[in-house]
Amino acid sequence: MKTSTRPIDSVRKRYLVTLFSNSIFFFASLVTAGVVPRALGPKLLGDYSFLSRISSALRNFLNMGTSSAFFNYNSKHENTGPLVRLYSIWFVAQLLITFSLLGLAVFLGLKEFIWPGQELKYIVWVIAFDWVFFSVNILKQLSDSKGYTSRAQLINLALSLVNIILLVSFALSGLLNLGRYIAIQTFTSASISLCIILFIIVPHKDIYWAGSIRGHLREFSKYFYKFCHPLVIVMFVGFIFEYLDRLFLQRFSGSIEQGYFHIASSWAAFATLFTASILSIYKREMASSLGKNDSLRAAEIFSRYLKMMYFLTLVLSVFLAFHANTLLALIAGPKFKAAGVILIIMAFYPIHQVYGQLGGAAFYASERTAILRNISVSAMILGIPLSYFLIAPSTMPIPGLGLGAMGLAIKTVVWNILLVQVYLIWNCRFFKLNPIPFWRHQIYSLLMLVGIMCILKLAISFFLQSLGVEFTVLKLFLDVLVYFAAVAGFVYLRPSIAGIKREEIIAVLKKIKSKLRRDRG
Repeated sequence: MKTSTRPIDSVRKRYLVTLFSNSIFFFASLVTAGVVPRALGPKLLGDYSFLSRISSALRNFLNMGTSSAFFNYNSKHENTGPLVRLYSIWFVAQLLITFSLLGLAVFLGLKEFIWPGQELKYIVWVIAFDWVFFSVNILKQLSDSKGYTSRAQLINLALSLVNIILLVSFALSGLLNLGRYIAIQTFTSASISLCIILFIIVPHKDIYWAGSIRGHLREFSKYFYKFCHPLVIVMFVGFIFEYLDRLFLQRFSGSIEQGYFHIASSWAAFATLFTASILSIYKREMASSLGKNDSLRAAEIFSRYLKMMYFLTLVLSVFLAFHANTLLALIAGPKFKAAGVILIIMAFYPIHQVYGQLGGAAFYASERTAILRNISVSAMILGIPLSYFLIAPSTMPIPGLGLGAMGLAIKTVVWNILLVQVYLIWNCRFFKLNPIPFWRHQIYSLLMLVGIMCILKLAISFFLQSLGVEFTVLKLFLDVLVYFAAVAGFVYLRPSIAGIKREEIIAVLKKIKSKLRRDRG
């Protein structure tokens, strides 16, 4: 494949644009995080959650890791038109297989067994939306792989804001139901895909589409087989793992508990704001470094960004955990009061999800998919009985604890913490790093931020009580202001905890100061 000197966005620009768009989307999503749950309620939200997770689990199985192989190959090679053509055919084939399986299940009378208590029209609509949303992720990754992250993110931002405006408008007018919610989400995702194709893929069709599949079919077949065949069993077990988790919760606890778990997991995902901004860039840089056999550079990227992203995610997770009940009451309303404990638990999921995402990306970039398969399959097989034990009621022939959504939250967090430590050990072996400093960093960062949050909450509560003020919103505002200021001060004193150097902080502050002076002038 030929190499060109085409201009691409710098890593810094890609990260800043991605962070900016995700930040705007983050704050706008806070609006829909309250509007949608209030409009749909726990049951309908739970139905949607159950259907969407089952659909994504089936899609991941059919995909068999080919999307990761696709991104990895595109990141390491310049002109990949033949591969994009081939993957487009494979994408359509997967979609046809999915709807064929749905038709077969309905024909054999298995709908109620597979999707208990769900209407067929919603099953079809959610599957359609899931695949359209998947196309957005594929096209964004394709843009990232060639360095056009900024343009794809700006497209995503603009149309996501349109999505939020539509959702809020329908909700405030009392017209938002499950069908319209799915329709709006599908429309927005389809629009993003179309715009990325028109404004990024088509103008650069020389690198994205030019070339014949025929001359590269043997090469691609060997590459995808080597990359993906260890992942087939992972995807199959992953589908069973995800499906049984959600089926246990649906059959033993019902749609309302699904709704509680959905709002907790989706709100916890807000803590991945910084991780989401860097993940695609990290994947590309990691794959590019390993593609050039620059293992030292790859090890540096792994170590630096793992600590940085863990700490940044932890900052948001700790704040969310300490304010879960307040935020649910203010934003989602009284119907979701019972989700408070679940949200507190799930708030700590993203901090180790960072290790899973960045560690998993390192496995893919280095094409160590066989090792990833062995670790993941073993962990998932052990996780299935744990889910049953925590969710199943005590009245079952094999009794469980009957904890419902809280049980699934506990299992999700604990299981993930243990799994990613195994990822860490294997990645440290590969990069010739010592895992102990990473473990020390995890524990130390968590204890310090929890300690800061505890002290500040007590101090602010005492201060407001001494003034006779009991205004919840004011207290929340002060918590935000003081907590993030305290964290910023702590990072300045101990920058290594965030994976950065004091010289870098000082350089950024000087640039900001210089820019402010120019603006005044």
